[in-house]
Amino acid sequence: MNISLEFDMESPESELLLRPMEVGRTSRPSLGEIHNIIALALKNESEIARYRRDEFAKICEQFERKYQMDSDTFLKRFENGELGDDLDFFDWFAAKRGLNIWQLVRR
Repeated sequence: MNISLEFDMESPESELLLRPMEVGRTSRPSLGEIHNIIALALKNESEIARYRRDEFAKICEQFERKYQMDSDTFLKRFENGELGDDLDFFDWFAAKRGLNIWQLVRR
């Protein structure tokens, strides 16, 4: 397997980063390198989750301002069929459900 990795060694996470592997390397990565790869992957996934949660929150906030209603109230009313079938409501519903899921994941 040929792997060549480059990292910004000035970043605060540099201690987590593995040294670049040489192309054509025949030895297996050390346990330390494996640990660093896994730590970096988990950090990356955590940042992606935080970004998704924040994006869902922004969408909900936009709808809350537009319709002068908080998202929890909206969700209850929408699920009870009180608000109709406006496309905005389906987008808001999806954003609120996504936000709720990512908030559970982050606990």
